[in-house]
Amino acid sequence: MKDVNLNELAKKAFESAKAKGFHDEKHTDGHWLMLVMCELAEAVEADRFYFFNPFSVEILRKVMARILESYYAEPREMMLYFYYPSDEYISYLMTVPELEFYDEISFEDLFDGENERERVIVFRIP
Repeated sequence: MKDVNLNELAKKAFESAKAKGFHDEKHTDGHWLMLVMCELAEAVEADRFYFFNPFSVEILRKVMARILESYYAEPREMMLYFYYPSDEYISYLMTVPELEFYDEISFEDLFDGENERERVIVFRIP
């Protein structure tokens, strides 16, 4: 994948969002993060996606729709990494037919306490 200029990407995401009416109402930072991720998902070269769980499943559904659009436009193996996934996330992801569970990486030993969400769940689109 070529180098990404984040300032240019942010400007492009803002202009795209503005044209689609996204600035007509106030949105959370999580919403804007997902907008940037959606723009990245449209890139034909994108095949790795990293998610932290700060946003709703409804937003995740929209992002997944964009990723799948990109996949069907240019089929390729894709890997999706979900850090700190909620049960709601996992339940949703298990219903997406194109996804297959690939791996789980636990980070419980890196943090105090026992929090089963301290992990990365990996899904693959073959």
